[in-house]
Amino acid sequence: GLSDFFHDFISEENKHMWFFATFCQRYGGKVYPSGKMFAAASAPENTIRDVMVFGRILIAEELCDAYNKKMAEDIRLPALVQQINRVHHHDESRHIAFGRQMMRTLCEQAAAQADEDGMRAAGDYLARYTSVCLQSFYNPAMYADAGIEGGRRLRGRLLEDPARQQAHRDLMSRTTTFLERLGLGNATMVGQ
Repeated sequence: GLSDFFHDFISEENKHMWFFATFCQRYGGKVYPSGKMFAAASAPENTIRDVMVFGRILIAEELCDAYNKKMAEDIRLPALVQQINRVHHHDESRHIAFGRQMMRTLCEQAAAQADEDGMRAAGDYLARYTSVCLQSFYNPAMYADAGIEGGRRLRGRLLEDPARQQAHRDLMSRTTTFLERLGLGNATMVGQ
């Protein structure tokens, strides 16, 4: 059932995070902490809360998978790194397929049981989550380690740059199009 999926999912994701953290420590000397915590899903309707929780999982999976695909094909990377990303992409495709099917089912249930405001709130929540995920790629500490001064100012300029905002929309277009089809159209406010 669903509980079994969660246990399997958490186990697999913990293994992936451990492997990635070990890789970063070994070859980069550190793991950058994620700066901003994101509020847990909270909604008066259980079906809406479930849409929020599974939506977050799906967004994170699809965002990471987009980078796995890019890095698997990037010939500037060592062959081992390309292969790791290729294998991870293959592995994640199962989670994404399941997550999309789960989201379809949950959104159908939520639309039948909750009001329009609940679905709008879920879409807003997922839009904010997507933005926080994308913004986490612009870490001032990384800029400092690269010898770039004024990391906070640079981060702000990059996040406001229309070209970066378009890159965010392009990166997440597959995910946001899917969410729009489910009635979570306001989840498309990415990277702003």
